[in-house]
Amino acid sequence: MCRILIFLLLCLPTAVLAYNTPVIVLTTFEPSALEKLVEKYQAQYPNVALRVLHRHEDAAQRLLNDPNHDIDVVISSSLSLFSSLQQKKQLKQLPTINKEYASQQAKVILKQFDKQLALLGYSSYGFMWNQRYLEKHNLDRPSSWQSLTHPQYFRHIVMAAPSRSVFSHYMIESILQQYGWDDGWHLLYQLSGNLASVSMLSATDDISRGRAGIAPVADIMAYRSQQPFPFIGFSYQPNSPVIPAFMASIENRHNAANSAKFISFLESVMTQMLHNINSHYSYVLRQARDQRALGQQLDFALLNKRSAVIKKLYTHSVSHTLALHNKAWKLIHDVSNYPFLTPEQRQNIDKAIKLATTPPLTEQQAMTISANVKARPNIDVQSYNDGNPWCVRMHNQLTEAIKITEQIVMDYEAKTYG
Repeated sequence: MCRILIFLLLCLPTAVLAYNTPVIVLTTFEPSALEKLVEKYQAQYPNVALRVLHRHEDAAQRLLNDPNHDIDVVISSSLSLFSSLQQKKQLKQLPTINKEYASQQAKVILKQFDKQLALLGYSSYGFMWNQRYLEKHNLDRPSSWQSLTHPQYFRHIVMAAPSRSVFSHYMIESILQQYGWDDGWHLLYQLSGNLASVSMLSATDDISRGRAGIAPVADIMAYRSQQPFPFIGFSYQPNSPVIPAFMASIENRHNAANSAKFISFLESVMTQMLHNINSHYSYVLRQARDQRALGQQLDFALLNKRSAVIKKLYTHSVSHTLALHNKAWKLIHDVSNYPFLTPEQRQNIDKAIKLATTPPLTEQQAMTISANVKARPNIDVQSYNDGNPWCVRMHNQLTEAIKITEQIVMDYEAKTYG
């Protein structure tokens, strides 16, 4: 009897076997960001099973590199994920593409993917803060990236690691594109002196729970934190880029029949939301049409080309040396306020600042490494680092900056107190 049942099952058409196979959605967003969209879909299609998997960008890439993955739909702001899938010919053609609410930049991206990508919506980023925390520590509300480098914010700021957060990576890239390589890293390293931590999880949790005061975050996460916590504030960073989020249907083992239908449903829901600008939906789509052209226009081709290098460089030159950044900048700020500094001491402070703000590789070196990584994707970024890890270079520079400023402290104290 058992053998007969097995034989009958093997004879069933694949479509019948796949009938109850769930649509598996992989997203780099927190699952809560898509929660209401999923609820709406399942209310309309109660017989279609749906499963949402959250992975950070690098983990999502590893999952999609597995030839036996069972992902049906990818939702993300990471163009690197979609570009990789396109290169491997794993993106399915979508029956229709709605470009009604696509910005000019989004239209360019959609054209490059030729009906293999659909637009979900937009998001941007700014500064989230805990008002109770600011009042307790007598801190000003942040107003710009430059404002976050002020000494008052020493160890009161948290930031998500760009290797874990697409938005954090885009924030760093937007600074580098806006200010240039050298000045951009100068700003990032000066800001690093005020970081309490580089979070491997969501930085919004640290702010909501009062473990830190301020974090640069995506608006979608800030607004969701404001719903249960009225003391959470948020403001957009001036000229911050408006970042599109995309959806794609993926070739896989079972090809869930409902993946394209799910994408079309999300397109229709987001289009309706666009016309209701006051909609308090889980996914932020509050910018009017004319607002989407006002922010910084990111060069997504450049961002995608050097993505691996930027994330690895931040990890090695900030995350792994954060305590030294804190110490170096605390000393720099302290000695800069000493009265009656000699010209030599001021020159030494400038030298310490240069050491603390110089990245361990030039922009040209970064682009060369990026080109080599693209050509040989199985080789790790660090293999192109001449055997001298970037964190060691940054460690040595910060240690020298600390040594210089500590000498100024000792000389000043000897002169002041005899």
